[in-house]
Amino acid sequence: ANSSLNVSSVDGAYFVISVDRPQFEAPATHLIFDDLAPGNHYIKVARWSGNDYHGGYKTVFSGYVFIQEASNVNAIVTRNHFKIKSVTPLAPPCHNPVVYCPEPPYQPIPAYVPVNNHEFDQMLTSIEHRSFESTRMQLAKQIINSNYFTSRQISRLLNTMTFESSKLDLAKYAYGKTVDRQNYFLINDVFTFESSITDLSKYISTAG
Repeated sequence: ANSSLNVSSVDGAYFVISVDRPQFEAPATHLIFDDLAPGNHYIKVARWSGNDYHGGYKTVFSGYVFIQEASNVNAIVTRNHFKIKSVTPLAPPCHNPVVYCPEPPYQPIPAYVPVNNHEFDQMLTSIEHRSFESTRMQLAKQIINSNYFTSRQISRLLNTMTFESSKLDLAKYAYGKTVDRQNYFLINDVFTFESSITDLSKYISTAG
């Protein structure tokens, strides 16, 4: 609720001022008195009169000035007067609102689009042209790393492998890149042994 008093000389002449006390402040052309309580304050102002070699301070005002609550009071010192030029309310302190975020903002899961059938056919052709199972497996995993697939496409992909163990390994590897995991039961038709189906089901239950 306290106020501020800003005093300036209109022509750059030095002045001395006292606020609620007998002694003057040091000579200045501009002074600021912060944290003044609202109400009447006894102010005395004297202005330098004369040249650089001869002259003295001449009292231009002595009396009470009412300072409004929470205000910025601007005053000027002229040749013969001390005047209140303007009174403006002090701006309230700005408190930026605190936004509490207990968790990171929710980010929507991006929409994963499986490769189209034409691209998938080209991938299968490239894999089938490899002579060795290990080479076909390596290429298949490279393709899986860079794309997304449907369950039916994964079923066809597994059929490029000869060994049951390779099919099972690849089925586990491709599960995370399948867009319709609810249909992953279609993969079971690829396997010859029931144990492979059981092993894959256990893997899916732990993979989530």
